[in-house]
Amino acid sequence: MREIVVLTDDFLQVDEKGFNHVVARGSCIQINSIMQYLAREYNLYFRVIQMSKKEEECEYGNIHVCSVAADNFFDYKRKIIKMRKYHLLHFNNIDLYDESFDARYITATIHTNAFLNKRNAMLWLNTYKKMFDKIIVVNTEYIKKFCCDNMHLICNGIDTNNFYYEKRNVENNNVLLFPNIAVPNKNLEFALKLICNLNNFSDKKYVLYVLGQNKDNIQEDNVVFLGELSHERDMPCMYRKALVTLIPSLYESCSLCMLESMASGTVVLANNIVGLKDYIADGNTGFLLSVDDCIPWCQKILQLSSDSSLYYRIAVQAYNTICGKYVLKQTAEKYYHIWKDYLI
Repeated sequence: MREIVVLTDDFLQVDEKGFNHVVARGSCIQINSIMQYLAREYNLYFRVIQMSKKEEECEYGNIHVCSVAADNFFDYKRKIIKMRKYHLLHFNNIDLYDESFDARYITATIHTNAFLNKRNAMLWLNTYKKMFDKIIVVNTEYIKKFCCDNMHLICNGIDTNNFYYEKRNVENNNVLLFPNIAVPNKNLEFALKLICNLNNFSDKKYVLYVLGQNKDNIQEDNVVFLGELSHERDMPCMYRKALVTLIPSLYESCSLCMLESMASGTVVLANNIVGLKDYIADGNTGFLLSVDDCIPWCQKILQLSSDSSLYYRIAVQAYNTICGKYVLKQTAEKYYHIWKDYLI
């Protein structure tokens, strides 16, 4: 069986002791889950090439990981173009692509909405889309905007063995979860404004748990910064501890945190934008609201806190939707059906 080479900028976190864990980005978590499943179920061989400060190699589960020392993204791109001739090459960062790559088959996943929102990115994709054998997208807007036979929708999927439904006490729960502050588009500013306004409306004091990297200056009342937690060990517990998960992202191709929360029985409040509304049915499996005004978000949280029957109805319907449409096995099998014909 030929190997599948996956190119990405980040994959495994590297510290002074070497490789550690998968970087807490949805695109890295998702491709790792897919590769581990396919390596286990179909005996596929994966080699991941990532950028790092020094050259290293390791086995991570069922995947061989190689780090290429590079000063920056463009230096890394130049080096991987020259590395070797590839058989099947998959870009987990499609913007690493260059027509100079020597590969028989090329596939890619688009994990960002940049190609929908930025004119230069849109022009780039229109120019190069036919160079790929398959392009995988995670929301329907790409299918609508880019008429391209080689573009396929594969929705993200969740491991429901790790993220599973658990009923929680609604009335006594005061925890709001903001699961990722890694980049500005996640809209932490809105979440901080929301917690302030919410506690002005209610005698019950709510607490905002903020997760992510490198945010040292959060000192607002009723806000607890927990830093970066283990995705597999800690995050399932965090979702089940929370009353609601806040996803006020300004743009998002698909929020893996949103799907993990739905799988855990935690109601999601999300911005009503492309990439999020593909996965949530407003008022049925979660709530879609505008970030132009935080007051409706506050009102919805207060309603959910006081109406446990509404809360449980939404939570169960969200969990059932995940089990029916967004399970990791289904996602991984669709990747397998795209790749298998190229591996013969």
